[in-house]
Amino acid sequence: MNDIEELCDRLLMINKGRTVLYGSLAEVKSNYRNNAVLVEAVGELGNIEGVTDQTPHNGAVELKLDAKTTPQMLLERLVKKVSSVNRFELSTPSLTEIFIKVVGMNMNKTLLLIKHEFLGTVRRKAFIILTIAFP
Repeated sequence: MNDIEELCDRLLMINKGRTVLYGSLAEVKSNYRNNAVLVEAVGELGNIEGVTDQTPHNGAVELKLDAKTTPQMLLERLVKKVSSVNRFELSTPSLTEIFIKVVGMNMNKTLLLIKHEFLGTVRRKAFIILTIAFP
């Protein structure tokens, strides 16, 4: 699925004959974004008001926020608590996580169409359509 994220601009997912996902990669990921932030900071994070869970994630820490806490509120709290914040970004789920959320673990009869648009060396538009059928 990581290759798909690198290649595609838009995607369409069909499950049991019905469209269950459609849009640009950014739109789909934004629609399924969880209320979490990736943070790299100098200093001990410890307990932070509004954070329900802390999980290490590739050199950063993913902070899951409660329903009342916005990323902006968290950033204000972090600035007061640590020496410096080196990374602060909204956490977005992978396509694999989104697909499992949409169709569950049983992906039978699920078809994923991915369209990648690019400009070739002769400046003509070309399209690649990848079709993946889950057995």
